[in-house]
Amino acid sequence: MLLLNLSQPSNELILNVTPLITSDSPELFMRIKTQFDFKEKIFPLGVNMSLFPKRYDSFIIMSSFLEGLNEGLALYEVFEDAELEHVLEIGLATIKNPIKEPDTIFISLPDEKSKPVFTVYSGR
Repeated sequence: MLLLNLSQPSNELILNVTPLITSDSPELFMRIKTQFDFKEKIFPLGVNMSLFPKRYDSFIIMSSFLEGLNEGLALYEVFEDAELEHVLEIGLATIKNPIKEPDTIFISLPDEKSKPVFTVYSGR
């Protein structure tokens, strides 16, 4: 499972796709689809930053690629080409959005002088 923290400027993705590549010059793409509202983003993965590509792959993606996705679970797919035909890896991702301030208008409470007076009656 991948963790995508959108409060960070970038995220590192650790994958294992190199052994599955069949093309001589692959251009890897990732599609992320949220499970709650089915919003979808497709973006290139870029250069493999792994020191040991036979063991794992490391990609750095900018959080701006994921702008507009809501917090929660998502399904990700890694493709070998731009046509999105040859799937290399499928998995789950957790998306964490930064805490946003609510658009709330606060109403001030009455002061001591304008405080309402309530009379309570009790029956005997």
